[in-house]
Amino acid sequence: MLDGQDNTSELESHNLSDREQEILNLIIKGLSNKEIGNHLSISPNTVKIHVSKILRKVGAASRTEAAAIALNKAAQKKTPESEHNNTPQVFPIRKTKLMQIRSMGLVIGAVLAFVSLSLFFFSGLNKNKPTLESNESRVVFSIPNGGLESTGVVYQDQLYLLANDHDRTSLVKVDLRNQQSQIVSELPVALRGVKLERIRSNLYVAGGQTLDGTASNKLFVYNIVSSKWVQKKDLVQGVWNYASESIDGKLILFGGENTHGLVSDVWEYDPSLDTWTLLGNLIQSRKKIASLRYNDRFYILGGEDQHGPSMTVEAFSEVLAFQDQHREMEDSILPVPCRVCSAAVSNATPFLYLNGVLYRFDAIDAEWKKVSTLQNKAIKAIFLVKFENSLILVEQINDSNSSITWFVPEYRISLPLLLNN
Repeated sequence: MLDGQDNTSELESHNLSDREQEILNLIIKGLSNKEIGNHLSISPNTVKIHVSKILRKVGAASRTEAAAIALNKAAQKKTPESEHNNTPQVFPIRKTKLMQIRSMGLVIGAVLAFVSLSLFFFSGLNKNKPTLESNESRVVFSIPNGGLESTGVVYQDQLYLLANDHDRTSLVKVDLRNQQSQIVSELPVALRGVKLERIRSNLYVAGGQTLDGTASNKLFVYNIVSSKWVQKKDLVQGVWNYASESIDGKLILFGGENTHGLVSDVWEYDPSLDTWTLLGNLIQSRKKIASLRYNDRFYILGGEDQHGPSMTVEAFSEVLAFQDQHREMEDSILPVPCRVCSAAVSNATPFLYLNGVLYRFDAIDAEWKKVSTLQNKAIKAIFLVKFENSLILVEQINDSNSSITWFVPEYRISLPLLLNN
């Protein structure tokens, strides 16, 4: 543990508040958000907001980097006694599970490297370095109607989308095996800013903005088998540009906006009871946010708050019990402010598509790391969806066409197999 001195005093040029300096000093000691909250008698969510502000002010991408900046600042300022003794100042940091995991990872990595090099040598291969590769392919399909909504679900090899064309909203089906698309139905009411969720063989469309600009509080359900729409229990209030998830046969709505402004409410719809229940509120009212379920928690990413595009990652655990042994994603911030982004989980790894770049979440470092950059950027309507062992990215690339890009998020180390002459 540190001896109690405040190493963040050197960061006053970053305009950290007293509370932020205090929290940064605890981050240096290796405390988690929960531990910091217990130490300061504040909630972990409040700590998370302070951490986001600290990272933004000091220009760090992670807690680890922020701690390193603080330590380097403090180390650069030597006292006369330390200069006289010419003894470097040491800042012992508590050895956390994270550090232990990294140490174990180095050992395992060394063993794997030795095995790989041995195979490389004894196989008579050349001396080219291993490369990290990913499988990626793209196809383009036409949009039957004008523009896509940023939403889609997969059911039995079929990707279901919502497309708008002036005074109507259509349900579009894309066959993922042959990339053929067709309109299968029209919504009873033309809506904008909605999400599509699937529970068993039913597709749910809640709320939305009508063509006259008002907020709809309707809930429409499309049965894929019967090809019919039915209307269910109305929302308590209309909302659009929300995030949505389905879990355990229930529909969850996060945030969004209505005619009065931004919304922080989190609502749950139970189809078996045809009832809506208010589960709680987000810390920040936001719209156009991305959401995903990871390690038994729901995460709300980016979007727009009252100040504009956000980099904040927020955990909402009231829906599910969660496991504390995992590094919290809320300890991270997004790589850049996210006005419109999309997220999905594949092979137990969260992925985020943002500004033409695909990122994955590194749970060890609690950071978002770049995976791939696409040459063509969408004009609108981007979203990620999981299909089998792949991620599918859907982008609208012009007024009449969209593209589907397959990402296989399983990376492999490959050695060039060049036979000796």
